[in-house]
Amino acid sequence: MGVLNGKILMFNLKKNNGIKYHFFRGGINGDPWDKRLERQIYNLTIKSWGDFGRTFINKHVLESEYLLVSFKDADLVGYASVEVLELSQKKYYYFEFLVVDPAYQGVGLSKEILKRLLLRVMMENIFNLRLYFNIVTITPNPRVVSLISRLSDWMCPDVGFYNKNGFLLPADDAIWELAQNILQSSHDPSRELDRVGLVLHNSYRFLRNLIYRKEAVPWDRDRAINSFCADYLHYEKENGDEFLVFASLSLKKIINFFVSRS
Repeated sequence: MGVLNGKILMFNLKKNNGIKYHFFRGGINGDPWDKRLERQIYNLTIKSWGDFGRTFINKHVLESEYLLVSFKDADLVGYASVEVLELSQKKYYYFEFLVVDPAYQGVGLSKEILKRLLLRVMMENIFNLRLYFNIVTITPNPRVVSLISRLSDWMCPDVGFYNKNGFLLPADDAIWELAQNILQSSHDPSRELDRVGLVLHNSYRFLRNLIYRKEAVPWDRDRAINSFCADYLHYEKENGDEFLVFASLSLKKIINFFVSRS
């Protein structure tokens, strides 16, 4: 449920309710409505997150390998972008931006956008006879960490290892190299990154409206996940720390997850 111009939004996204989706592969350049869409993406990003600058949005959203946009009538209400990274002959899908209009938050739109992108990537890997694919994302959200943990055969930071042993091991050399490359190409490469836990510190020092307040952290049903996130991200300090997460997602687990919720 969200709020739009003072009115309560009560629609169920499973019934579509006029929400339309459009998928781009390899950037939006050349599409007949790309200039209008560019403006809408810039404006929605500023409205929902803040101003990252046109150059950064051009590279990381408009030129991304995968871009999914969602519309209600003629209005852009959400989008997500995924870039493809290569390291040590491994392909990583970098889920970098997931932006939803504040008026449409809390109605399941973020989950629907993410689901459609995951399914698209999954189908491409099935066609290439791969049973898993690697992802990267940056998040402070315990529910996102929990979802990745449930869908993955391996992840770093390793929540399962932490739950068994009470501590984490440092990221290996390959992951650490890729993590630093991602940081250097980010909107704020001066942030501190811990090798243990892959915690990015002060991620939103210039966008403090995005920092979770202590009373507004979206806790997961899994208390072990919540404990893990609280121990490393210290939400009570409201510093805007977040995880840089790497994972190998299992196609079997993804299919079972979506089937169980259909």
